[in-house]
Amino acid sequence: MSSSSIKIGIFAPDRERCGISDYVRQLNAEIAQLDGISIVNKVAPPDESTAHDASRALATQFRFAARQVSDAPVELVHVHHEYSLFGGIARRNDGA
Repeated sequence: MSSSSIKIGIFAPDRERCGISDYVRQLNAEIAQLDGISIVNKVAPPDESTAHDASRALATQFRFAARQVSDAPVELVHVHHEYSLFGGIARRNDGA
């Protein structure tokens, strides 16, 4: 067994009743079973309940969260994409 480990930061929702959060918890549990990989930092994206200052722009809140997820010495950051984390699904302009 190798003594080195890939250290991962996870940027994903962590809501009590959320299918995406349930999936991420399952994924994290499976990652924890792998040799040579460890999750060292988990950060949830900002929302109304976690925002430090409601007047800050969403982009500023995401930069803050990005700094948090990489605070620990990580080699890899997993950003779990979910449209609602990034302002929802944008309307298409091509008429479709």
